[in-house]
Amino acid sequence: MSKLKAQSNQAINPARLRVGIFLILLWWLPLWLFAPFIANKVGAKTSTVTITVVILQTIIGIIGVYVAGKQTAEIIKSTPKKHVLSKIWQIILHGNLNLN
Repeated sequence: MSKLKAQSNQAINPARLRVGIFLILLWWLPLWLFAPFIANKVGAKTSTVTITVVILQTIIGIIGVYVAGKQTAEIIKSTPKKHVLSKIWQIILHGNLNLN
């Protein structure tokens, strides 16, 4: 049983979890509000810039969900359900992989 936990701990990477959460936060920021300013500077249509920003943000968010979700799934597999959120928070803050 401890061999399974050791393999699971190797699959969890605190940096990947942090990057995934950062990308998700970028997805949630309303960067499309800067579209008129960018459009004026570049000389493009505001609607085109807005659509481009929204599409890029969505792609960034999907990548973030994939990266963080993969790490979170490994944590869920190796941790009792009532301790999952505290373990994820511990890993994000301290980078500690001690999932006991």
